[in-house]
Amino acid sequence: MTDSYYDEIKDQKTREERYESATTDCYGEDELLAAICMYAEEYLKFPFKAKIKDCGNTIFEITGLASNCDINTRVLCFAEADGIKTKVPLSEIIPVNPSERNKMIIEDYREWNNYF
Repeated sequence: MTDSYYDEIKDQKTREERYESATTDCYGEDELLAAICMYAEEYLKFPFKAKIKDCGNTIFEITGLASNCDINTRVLCFAEADGIKTKVPLSEIIPVNPSERNKMIIEDYREWNNYF
């Protein structure tokens, strides 16, 4: 099964090209952040396994997005491990054996998150 949206962005070889594509017609910091959050929401594939920064070697199942983003919360994801359910910022997630797709999206988000 093909994913035409993902096929479109994976052909954009640089993060700058993907950033420009995601933020076309955005004005101001709020609109830019919303566009980057929508990019993460549209392209990440759930569930996936990941470690969380500062949580040792525990492997979490990242099951989906937990919030709409705003200037204060950014993108939050649901994470589950050992009967614990929590919300974790996408920027704190370290995927374990990620698909090429999720690796690219998370790296893009992490880099863009540094700008806001």
